[in-house]
Amino acid sequence: MAVISMPKILREKLTDEGAEAIVELLNDFESHSKDNTLEIAEERFEKRAYQIESKIEIAGERFERRLVTEIAKIETKIAETEARLETKIAETENRIDTKIGNIKTDLIKWMVGLLVGQTAILLTILALFLNK
Repeated sequence: MAVISMPKILREKLTDEGAEAIVELLNDFESHSKDNTLEIAEERFEKRAYQIESKIEIAGERFERRLVTEIAKIETKIAETEARLETKIAETENRIDTKIGNIKTDLIKWMVGLLVGQTAILLTILALFLNK
């Protein structure tokens, strides 16, 4: 609390009791003024804190909506990529099955051809031995 110095002329005109009453009045005014200032500052602080909290909540909701949207987009892209991969895998499997089938056919042809050739050679050798 600040010390108030009363000028001599006022003390003489008001007397000591009057000067003390004015000093007391001013001290009370200062005390109430501080209390009011603190209350106003507290109210302003609470109001500003509420405003900031509201803005944070709104920003959080926007972020959450955007996050959900982005996750949905990513899930869609993943599903599309999976579908393309499955299609390519199926196509590759079909090509491999076709090539294996062709190789089996060629292998059987060669086996039959060699069997016929071996049989002809054996029959020829057998015919030569039987004719002698």
